[in-house]
Amino acid sequence: MSTDRSLVLSSNFESGNCVNPVEIAPDHWQFKLHGDIIYEPWYFFELKDFSGRDHEVKIDIIDIPTQVINQADRPVFQVNGGAWQRLSLDRVSTVNTEKKSVFEEPLVWFWEREEEPPVDRRREFSTSELNLCIFVPANSTVRVACTYPFIYEQLVDWINNLNGFSGESKKLLKIEIIGKSEESRDIFMINLTDPVIAKKQKQVILITARMHPSTEASGSYSAQAIVDFLLSDSTRAKKIMNEYDVYVIPLVNPDGVVEGEPHYNSRDVDIWIDFEKKCSIEAWVVLETMHKVNPDYYIDFHGWLHHSSGKWPYDGGYFDVQTVREFDAFYNGKIAEALKKRVNGLGSYALYHRLDKPSSPATVYRELHTLACALEINSVESTVEEVKSRAVDSFIGICEVMSWKWSGYPVPGVPNRIIIENNGIALMAWGDDYEEIRRSRVELWRNLDRIKLEVGAEENKKVLKIISDLKRSVKAALRWSISQDNQLEVIVNEKICKDSVVVEDNGGVWLFIPLELKNKETRVEIERKK
Repeated sequence: MSTDRSLVLSSNFESGNCVNPVEIAPDHWQFKLHGDIIYEPWYFFELKDFSGRDHEVKIDIIDIPTQVINQADRPVFQVNGGAWQRLSLDRVSTVNTEKKSVFEEPLVWFWEREEEPPVDRRREFSTSELNLCIFVPANSTVRVACTYPFIYEQLVDWINNLNGFSGESKKLLKIEIIGKSEESRDIFMINLTDPVIAKKQKQVILITARMHPSTEASGSYSAQAIVDFLLSDSTRAKKIMNEYDVYVIPLVNPDGVVEGEPHYNSRDVDIWIDFEKKCSIEAWVVLETMHKVNPDYYIDFHGWLHHSSGKWPYDGGYFDVQTVREFDAFYNGKIAEALKKRVNGLGSYALYHRLDKPSSPATVYRELHTLACALEINSVESTVEEVKSRAVDSFIGICEVMSWKWSGYPVPGVPNRIIIENNGIALMAWGDDYEEIRRSRVELWRNLDRIKLEVGAEENKKVLKIISDLKRSVKAALRWSISQDNQLEVIVNEKICKDSVVVEDNGGVWLFIPLELKNKETRVEIERKK
């Protein structure tokens, strides 16, 4: 805190970030920032007048890495707790000071360069200075932030408000505390669905936000907007509630938010890429929830502040088409393409096509064969309402894709049921409802190294062998693309199969052969009827 007789400069509140301010002239202060600002700078401070007169205050924020200074030059301000407003550009400037400071290079950068991180990641970076001019009216308090804050107190107030719902709305949601942060703050999850329709008849969507805390506040605004939308009277919202079971974790990293950390949690861990080492409690909480709800699709909301390239609104996303299996890469690419067309602004900065192995979307794919994406909803040069609108648009777009009837699939749903593919034959998850399909998908995927699919031919027969060593029986199905005029007979373990299904779609005609896999060899013969 810094004071004179008339004005107080402070960041002594939740999510504040302003280190050792020095008054270098009347109404002119200079300070640094704490935390991992090499990745994303975050500042949040307040100016409070006690003199009864107006002030024109100059603020110099020094030692910001030059390469990220353009993520800090679109600040917002609030007068006496009113609405947040964008500070006009003529009151913001940056200066390259040509100075050097030492920062620890983030682990995620080594992933982006596909390099192994060294033991000592500290190195020198050029720094710049951010200059702000703030008007403080007499007897007023002005708060200034890098972007629209969404603090933990806001979350708790909102959760309390949801808990106060009554009547029909109360039946649509369930709120639970799924764990505690490193510093014992509650991590909340909101479950939304229409209870009239059984959950087993619905696909599951899991949404997380704010693994990266202060700077990426638009992640929480996005999650909040989706919850509020689903509880609205919108016809589209009611349809989604009928068809999907939605789980939302609106703020994964409460400690980082409270302490004003730009990117890490209270133990300097990047939660988003902590799902392999699991050094943070928060990563454990999310991982356990993933396994509990077993989502069909997973969305992780972030909120970078890029605006130096691309076009407004500078949104982006990650849809893995490089580090997953070939058939999953195909569907991830199709989903990304569909969403880019559907959602205004998505990919206007970038659409990345690779996810790091320890990240949350890569982990849910690796462990549960759940397709996933990370979406960056950018708050730069946008209002909070615009951020929320684009988040809801993204969510609706994903729900639409999840409801498609994909070619080669017997029913609508996320295209994540193929487990093994060999010479045009696919081994797929199977079941009578979405719950059974999820159970089948996870069991088959987890036992991938215990299942082998062999494809051959004998005397005008197609012969398929599934060699499995499973502890319990698992539903599955074989899929084969056939000619439209094929009249086929299917024999499974020397018995005629009466449960096979033929489905025709725009991609062709498909034969599905339901199976029950156990710890033995399953032999399937397919031949033309005589």
